[in-house]
Amino acid sequence: MGGRAPARGADAMSESEEKDLLFGGFSRVSKRTWKKEAERTLGKGRSYEDLVWETEDGIAVEPLYTREEAADFVPRRNGPPGEFPFARGTRRGNNRWLVAEYVEATDPAEAAERASSAVKSGADYVIFRLEGRMKRREMRTLTRHVYPLRTSFGFEVSGDPRRTAELFVSNFEREEVDASELRGGIFFDPVGAFLAVGDTISSLAKPIYKTAETIDYLSGKSPHFGAFTVGGSTFRDAGATVVQELAFTVAAAVEYLVRLRFYGIGVDDACRHMVFCFSAGSGYFEEIAKLRAARVLWANVVRRFDPKDESSGKMRIHCRTSRFNKTVFDPHANMLRATTEALAAVIGGTDSLAVDPFDFHGGEPDEFSRRIARNVQLLLMREARMDAVADPGGGSYLLEKLTREIAGKSLELFQRVEAEGGFLECARSGFIQSEVKRSGRRAADDVCAKKRILVGTNEFPNPLEKIPDGLFEEAEKAVAKEVPKRKSGVRPLPPSRAARRFELTRALGEKNAERTKGGLS
Repeated sequence: MGGRAPARGADAMSESEEKDLLFGGFSRVSKRTWKKEAERTLGKGRSYEDLVWETEDGIAVEPLYTREEAADFVPRRNGPPGEFPFARGTRRGNNRWLVAEYVEATDPAEAAERASSAVKSGADYVIFRLEGRMKRREMRTLTRHVYPLRTSFGFEVSGDPRRTAELFVSNFEREEVDASELRGGIFFDPVGAFLAVGDTISSLAKPIYKTAETIDYLSGKSPHFGAFTVGGSTFRDAGATVVQELAFTVAAAVEYLVRLRFYGIGVDDACRHMVFCFSAGSGYFEEIAKLRAARVLWANVVRRFDPKDESSGKMRIHCRTSRFNKTVFDPHANMLRATTEALAAVIGGTDSLAVDPFDFHGGEPDEFSRRIARNVQLLLMREARMDAVADPGGGSYLLEKLTREIAGKSLELFQRVEAEGGFLECARSGFIQSEVKRSGRRAADDVCAKKRILVGTNEFPNPLEKIPDGLFEEAEKAVAKEVPKRKSGVRPLPPSRAARRFELTRALGEKNAERTKGGLS
């Protein structure tokens, strides 16, 4: 019986046929042609270069990108998500991240209630900030309302991470929970803490030994639970640029790998239990590219240590919205900044994310500000569905180019640190602190000169806003703590804020204006 042969399905269509079908009527246009067209629309006296701007690290960002710029970094050559060098992420098939929330654990019973409320409202990663030595009954109280196989737990500690890990794991083992299924981590960063306060390098020996103990314990009990962190936020919250944050964080991580080997911890175990903590700033495209570049740089660094498992090069990333660019004036603007920062972290492929409440710098956040911060992530996940597609930023010529340039500049700075003797030697000499503080001062100067806009603070201020309570006292305390007097130790690198100096000047001006007005009336 005659008849026409059935048409081939769309899945049988070749790549060349698909291109002809979609773009057959269009000829390829060069970058040069696009630039000429752009200049034609700009009018006389203006050129394409007028639209180019630079990041803080001196990377030129153009208004137009084509395949020409990204030829060496297109997704096809870079490998799919989940494969080395992991620029496109460490996960396959989706972009699911953990919605994290920090909970102060000064009062364990109150913290347990707050954690339960956060989980019921959408959080799936609770990070307790612990003070002092944790007791067994306090651990039971903290975790009593949350089921551990549905929620990840984190513990931010200043000392004895091994004990915290043991209390946590044994607490659920008694309840016959499989410890190997527990997820989360101990937020313990001896290098970051030492640098923030300016301690002596010799003081690191004991906490790094405790880190090794924690890794050893968790390797046998909970292999997926993080044992320590490497805090990029230490640098970013002090004013570091994207490149500085990335280079110094990777250098600190290498310092951990080297020193942990003295205690019998190999590269695979160290990397498996290492969590990188980055601050997500307001430079939207830079922040996306930063996380992609971070994974590329780290994967290549780990290869130099000859790991047995290639997956050891996968960087586990926890992000928190930046604190350096937040303001006391018009604090609701912080809510909007955090939304942009959260989106950048998500598109960049973070594994977990915590959004600070908008009034974080004005005192203890209330339930409203905590709920709004949590909902920023839930909207991105449940409504915008940013979790549904692996590497949502992949294929963007701008992001591919930025990823390559940030990775290249970070590698150069990282190599400079290594050439000078490594992270601790550069901290001893003050090189790291000087570089970061220079960037922080430049940012503060730019805010004061209005070259760097902070909406609601130095641009478009609310004329009816009153001077926030305690602004002068807060600034004076911060200045007093900025450079503590120490007989020995490295120069400290404490957190700062770009707006602080401008806020104090503005508050003083408004206060003097009120006094003058009162004297004239």
